Amino acid sequence: MRLKLKWVFLCVVFHVSSVVGQNKNSLIVQVANKDVARFYELNNYNKIIINPIAENWGVYKVYIDSKRIDKAADLSEISWLKKELPNSLVQLDNKIQKRVGANDPLFTSQPYLEQIQSHLVWDHTKGGVTRNGDTIVIAIIDDGLDSAHVDFKNNHWRNHIEIPWNGKDDDGNGYVDDYWGWNAGDNHGQVFNSVSILDGHGTCVAGVVGADGNNGVGISSINWNVKVLPINCFPEDFNDVESGVIRSMKYVFDMKKLYIKSNGSKGANIVAVNMSVGMDNAFPSESPIWCGLYDSLGSVGVIGVSAVTNRNIDVDKLGDIPTLCPSRFLVTVNLCDINDQFASSGYSSTSVDLSAPGNGLYTTIPTSFNTTFPYKKESGTSFASPQVASSIALIESIVCKKYLNLKKTNIDSALNLMLSWLKAGVKSSSDLSDKTAWSGRLDVYLFFDQMRQWCESNDSDFVLGRIIDSKNNEIKVYPNPVEGSSKIFMNYYSVKEDTHIAITDASGRRIDANIEYLENNLLAIHSDLRAGIYFIRVEVDGGKTFVQKIISK
Repeated sequence: MRLKLKWVFLCVVFHVSSVVGQNKNSLIVQVANKDVARFYELNNYNKIIINPIAENWGVYKVYIDSKRIDKAADLSEISWLKKELPNSLVQLDNKIQKRVGANDPLFTSQPYLEQIQSHLVWDHTKGGVTRNGDTIVIAIIDDGLDSAHVDFKNNHWRNHIEIPWNGKDDDGNGYVDDYWGWNAGDNHGQVFNSVSILDGHGTCVAGVVGADGNNGVGISSINWNVKVLPINCFPEDFNDVESGVIRSMKYVFDMKKLYIKSNGSKGANIVAVNMSVGMDNAFPSESPIWCGLYDSLGSVGVIGVSAVTNRNIDVDKLGDIPTLCPSRFLVTVNLCDINDQFASSGYSSTSVDLSAPGNGLYTTIPTSFNTTFPYKKESGTSFASPQVASSIALIESIVCKKYLNLKKTNIDSALNLMLSWLKAGVKSSSDLSDKTAWSGRLDVYLFFDQMRQWCESNDSDFVLGRIIDSKNNEIKVYPNPVEGSSKIFMNYYSVKEDTHIAITDASGRRIDANIEYLENNLLAIHSDLRAGIYFIRVEVDGGKTFVQKIISK
């Protein structure tokens, strides 16, 4: 069904250059049929200069030269034009603001998010799932995570196949009761324990990685919707810590390998693991197993991200693990300030890859510390490296299918490609040139833009945004699950005028939706979906119907 507009189609010749240097007041006008003649007269008399916005709707930007118009002293330009065109719509060309900033109360106290330009990427993605529908997970090897914290209500990973606390390995992954994650320090499923609340370090790190964004409480993270998988590497007796790290990395490897082997039915789609723990004054020869496991993680598609020591030392000379581990799949991060200046931490022009701002960051703390306000400011490399891990996962949620397919067939090449985008996208800083190998700090938007350029050059189907692809007589929803009030996109190259598109709930009741035709052969479906299960139905070719389930949260 097409709406019939009561606005005339106009074709006007104009010279933009005539506007330059004159004192013009800018308005937007939608011209009614009855006012067309007068609209032309005003233009011909040079009392207004017009610039088409949407000619088929009769919408124009209008510049008024106050010196040329005859108007009563008490009439403003907008009032004068309304009087001249009484049947038309006249309004100011109002300023607009982007709405991608999170509504979390402490968001304005997180200036580092703007410094690394994560807010510009939120125009395109806020994390969650890949274009293939795989839920994205970041593992955190630390001292656990407080599952009671409100900012992890939606983002704390759960092993839904595992039945918690029944003493059985329900999913057959070799780990009993790993419903919330895994305690590798003591080999059981209780991730959050007495070690976890000594300083709440793991919960603080997790806030930077994946605190729920735009949920109206607390803080936002770089990645609003990512799943956070906590792995506690610290045993309660404080002994055998490195063994706990190795067991933690083995858990990450096992879960990702199981995900691949089961085609996503088991395990976890871990794309990055953050480790804000390490050993001062240590070299790879002293920890060959720890270092070797980064290559193992890379073999299943997991990028390791590690915080460099907070000691202001040359790590090449004095040692630091895992910073000096030679794996190509390990990214090491030191500290800079809000002005991209080096901040006291380990440095190296060969072994430390990049910096990230990590001083005075608001983040989450265990609720037992403060039940009414479980947040505080933290500083250190522990809170710089999670930004890199979270950024990698954010890019994974928007990257083209060409890359995702490459990751299935040649993991090594895919991870090298992802890391090349990260490296090429750093924000250069002369103060960091001799403190990092990549001579700068994390910039999420520049990282994103490197990915975009590659995908646009190598994937003809790549379009930024959420996509429903109707090729091969099927439709695929991206992302799935979707946010409640959402815009869903669909290629309409084969959609005819008599095609019917509808959204229904699980009972078959039709849900209101508006269809909008966009550029680049895209069709947008606007609908306000409450939490639940829905179906998008596309009827083509004389009644042939394609249906895809949508989960809204």
